[in-house]
Amino acid sequence: MTRILTFNYEYPPLGGGGGYLCRDVMEEFVSQGHEVTVITSAFADLVEQETVNGVEILRVPVLARKGQNSASILSMLSYY
Repeated sequence: MTRILTFNYEYPPLGGGGGYLCRDVMEEFVSQGHEVTVITSAFADLVEQETVNGVEILRVPVLARKGQNSASILSMLSYY
């Protein structure tokens, strides 16, 4: 078993194609027996830490996120 840590600014239910692609790849790793953690941005009432389909998701605060499907340069820079 390999432990995999991934950083992705958006992860479902936030964002669009990149986040969903990341989710699909991470869930495939889980199905192959790997331990997967994703660190992503927080928004509104999403929980800080949860496990979904075997993927541990950690959400970190960011500045000035405009909405669930949009982000500002400031919020993206504060994530990194």
